[in-house]
Amino acid sequence: MKIESGTKFVIVVIVAVIIVVAAITALLSCMNMLPATGVKNPQDNPSLDELNKALSDPEVVELLGNRNFTSIVFSKFENSPMEEDYTQIVFHPEDPDPEDRFFPSMIVVKINESGQVFSAYETYPAYRQLVVGELFLIPEYQ
Repeated sequence: MKIESGTKFVIVVIVAVIIVVAAITALLSCMNMLPATGVKNPQDNPSLDELNKALSDPEVVELLGNRNFTSIVFSKFENSPMEEDYTQIVFHPEDPDPEDRFFPSMIVVKINESGQVFSAYETYPAYRQLVVGELFLIPEYQ
């Protein structure tokens, strides 16, 4: 069976429209998850509620101190067989010394479904491994 060029063109256009519509739909659904663009009322955003609960806990405030943060990441953990459902908030501080071989420590806060902080701690700095081809010179020999 031979398909004529006009029919091929129509099929290509239909497939292109389907792909564009799917991409736009995916983009719009992602935007609804972003607090800055998709949430009409910030009070309806569960991440904002949990952030407020975390920042009202004195232990969390003490851990955060007077640092600058590059990002705050929210993760929702549900249906865990070992623990009840909770939200984890990870604060990533700015790297105080980018030249050393360490990633900065992070502050991790866990909030249970009741809205209470049940865990708050600071991780140890992590060693940053050399990337292939990266040359690490000891400061005395540079």
